[in-house]
Amino acid sequence: MAGDRLDPGKPYRRLAMDGPAPIVVREDLQRALPNRTAKRTALAAFGHITDTHIMDPTSPAHITSTFFRGTTAFSEKETHYFRPQDSLTVQVMDAMIRRLNAVSQGPATGRTFDCYISTGDASDNRGTNEVHAFIDVMNGRKSSAFAFPGTYEGLQSSKLLPANLAKFIWQPVPPKGDSASRVWTDGYGFPTSAQVLADASRPVAAEGANVPWYSGFGNHDELAHGGTNPLGACVSSRFG
Repeated sequence: MAGDRLDPGKPYRRLAMDGPAPIVVREDLQRALPNRTAKRTALAAFGHITDTHIMDPTSPAHITSTFFRGTTAFSEKETHYFRPQDSLTVQVMDAMIRRLNAVSQGPATGRTFDCYISTGDASDNRGTNEVHAFIDVMNGRKSSAFAFPGTYEGLQSSKLLPANLAKFIWQPVPPKGDSASRVWTDGYGFPTSAQVLADASRPVAAEGANVPWYSGFGNHDELAHGGTNPLGACVSSRFG
């Protein structure tokens, strides 16, 4: 959930812990019998993850990079192609698996998890290193989605970007001089951090799933950016 603001006058918020979502008995089509819990037999319990979108943020196939052309003018609808957390997808996934391991059982039946199931989009941009990072996290191996672990060289580096691109990129260490990327810190209140990119690029010692796991196949696991619209065609033609 959204936590406290770093700056009361700016929208950026810290993350905060929230309570679990309540279990709601749906009786839209059939009345629930009062003694149902005493007769219930749990056949299986599994932990569900989906759309982890593990990403190598330094890849030239990063979706924002496909617009890195001097004549391209971004529109507001394209801002979602850059996500400030792009460098931390492996860390987030490791945290998810650790939490599932700690939960360990189904909340309604108390049955211990039989397995974990991922329902696709393990990788974000069909990168082999992204897929391997997903597998390594699930198997509890040291993992990184970066092509060169321990090194960050990409759009979030503290260097000047073209103004029409910079305004969409959070640079944890803002570049010297006048840069449109400062809107993230000056306007939105995002923090500055000299170490976040270096730390994010280091391999993560993943805990790994403590039960068997299975994964489905999503559109991002097959196609660059997973799209077939003009954006997808652009990526496929340039990086396919």
